[in-house]
Amino acid sequence: MQLSLKAFRERNRLRHRLLLGITALLGVLFAVLQISGFYNLYSRGIRIIGEGSNPSASFLGVITGLHVVHVLGGVIALLIIFVKAYSTRIKTYNSTPLEILSVYWHFVDILWIYLFIFLNLAR
Repeated sequence: MQLSLKAFRERNRLRHRLLLGITALLGVLFAVLQISGFYNLYSRGIRIIGEGSNPSASFLGVITGLHVVHVLGGVIALLIIFVKAYSTRIKTYNSTPLEILSVYWHFVDILWIYLFIFLNLAR
């Protein structure tokens, strides 16, 4: 995302669009892999919510689920900006929406790193 913002500021539209698309694909891939992980847990008899669940599994489900919601929110915002990047009607070079989206993704990254460390130390 940061490289896409840099390319936008340099008015390199092709690189900006490519990096924006890669960022969106990585966000979607993350969400798909999380869902796959939940199905894997379910197939092993670990229930995240409902009957047969335990507090540890439910905590993991809530934390990971909230993170997936944040990632999907970022992907939706990315897709909106991606569509605008390919729009021929808009020719302004206002980087504010990209800067806000970049800060949002940095927040999600920092949150993920915190959760990764926290959950590994909590074992």
